[in-house]
Amino acid sequence: MENESLPTENIKSSNDQSEIVDSYTANPNQIVYDMVHQDDFIINVADAYFAKKVNAPNKPNEYTYVKLNQASLGDKVYLVAKCYGTPRKGKLVLSLKEIENTDTTQNLYSNNPVPFLVNGEEKTEMEYTLDGSITYTKEIELRPKDDKKYQELQDKLNSLENKSTHLTIRTEIEDTNATKVNFKSFLTGEFDTVKGSRYYDFLIGENESFQITPIIWHDPIDNPQRTYYNSSAIHKEQNGAFGMVRKYADGSDKAHQGLDIFANINTPCKACLDGEIVSYSNEGQKGYGNVLVLKVKGEDLRSSRRDYKLEFPKEIESGPEFDMNADYIYLRYAHLNSAVLTSGEVKSGSIIAYSGDTGNAKGVINPHLHFEIAKKPLGNGKCLINRYNPAFFVRLKPINEEEQTKVKKERQRK
Repeated sequence: MENESLPTENIKSSNDQSEIVDSYTANPNQIVYDMVHQDDFIINVADAYFAKKVNAPNKPNEYTYVKLNQASLGDKVYLVAKCYGTPRKGKLVLSLKEIENTDTTQNLYSNNPVPFLVNGEEKTEMEYTLDGSITYTKEIELRPKDDKKYQELQDKLNSLENKSTHLTIRTEIEDTNATKVNFKSFLTGEFDTVKGSRYYDFLIGENESFQITPIIWHDPIDNPQRTYYNSSAIHKEQNGAFGMVRKYADGSDKAHQGLDIFANINTPCKACLDGEIVSYSNEGQKGYGNVLVLKVKGEDLRSSRRDYKLEFPKEIESGPEFDMNADYIYLRYAHLNSAVLTSGEVKSGSIIAYSGDTGNAKGVINPHLHFEIAKKPLGNGKCLINRYNPAFFVRLKPINEEEQTKVKKERQRK
């Protein structure tokens, strides 16, 4: 649970029956139950929804949660449950349920539990001990932990007729002191007199459920990780980040114009979005070597932005003059060994090139793809001008030091 500033119009006091609505006209997500049995249980869930976390207006260091009606498979969102009442001994359990299609071929999870990640750990339920809080929140990632299973879900989601599925949030109250309840919930509800539990399935609005769509962004390298070593075999992760993160020999700051993604020679490089290859050229032995440029729609890129937090002191979000609202933006793949295609339209996730060590990366012990997001295909200028930090889009994995050290030693022996 976190400190947050939340609207309280839906929070009801169990001691003031006048505040409890008796129809869905006031609030379709408000639990409605028979007033005769109100005293049979003390705690209730007033609302549960998917949300994004934003700064509270005019309240520094406080946050609020804004409801979402859609996200992509693999996105990070918040689960929010708002409760009212006084807790007895019991717990609140949150899980995700797919609204099943009568055509079973159109179901993504096929009546299986919906998996999600919490701090990298796969779960199908979130459990809280009831402690009197109004709001219970947790950030989750809408995907299984296994990358192969995740890709299988992405492929299946793309194959569904509507390329989407719909979820509800199931909230279950387990209170062994409760003996009887007679209620109606917005979608469905049940009380188990043996287990002493009851559940409610929440929609985000009347006849409106949360939609899951395929992610349109594909990372340029599968399972991308930032370089662990610099080209001199020294551990300097910040050297692979975007910003004034490097040093000249005299100690002054030096710019790095993109993101260095660890990639042994001939690693497949993929189109991050649907787009058009507009250039494949060599930018010199003292520059980026073989560079492929992919032109993508600005709206596609903007919709793929993730909630990334800067990791290094001199790392920044954007260089001067970059326009994130442009109609088209350019993705630059550098130090390539070869290209599969040198022009034409491509689909997100298709292999377009193979990584290498051309240009000023020749023979380095940390082979990598230098990946840029730029305003123009060529001639963007010096330093960080016209460029944007790719880490706000690339879903970086934890660095595998053992793997990168092995490649470093192999290349040092050559």
